[in-house]
Amino acid sequence: MPSLRRDNVAIHYEFEGSGPPIVMISPFGMHAGYGAEVFLRSLLVQQYAVLAVDNRGSGQTVVLDETPFSLEDIADDIVAVMDHVDIDRAHVMGTSMGGTLGILMALRHPDRVQSVVAAVCAVSPLPERSWFVLETSRRMLDQNVPMEFYISHFAITALGQAEFEDREVMAMFLGASSDPFI
Repeated sequence: MPSLRRDNVAIHYEFEGSGPPIVMISPFGMHAGYGAEVFLRSLLVQQYAVLAVDNRGSGQTVVLDETPFSLEDIADDIVAVMDHVDIDRAHVMGTSMGGTLGILMALRHPDRVQSVVAAVCAVSPLPERSWFVLETSRRMLDQNVPMEFYISHFAITALGQAEFEDREVMAMFLGASSDPFI
């Protein structure tokens, strides 16, 4: 698995496909190997070079000490990985915290971001609902809540009503199960 050492972090990433570059940024607590991310990436790599980075504190990215970090640090990590794999400028897409990071990348590194697709995200200051979702998610992950329950919680808070009622969308979102109340 490829990784890049930056400061006190070993940043895991996946880079595959060919064509115009797209950077995929995962939601809070998710990673490049998460089911929905893998499914979307499998479609995109047919026409794009896709870079997916595990954010600090998620997936296979390892923070080597207890140094605190910010969203700005994570955005800069992603740009460092872009440098590492020779991407000068890319389309950036993210969901939830990933969308917020995409917007932050565009603000901090406008010459590196061609466009941003930001879905279900908040821009500072965080609205109360977004803060609640992020804080609840963090607590669930800290308590080692089984991933299927975490994903069900995330589906309820992140998806619109039409998507939630669509069994095919839910089956894709949850993996093999079409029951959102696992």
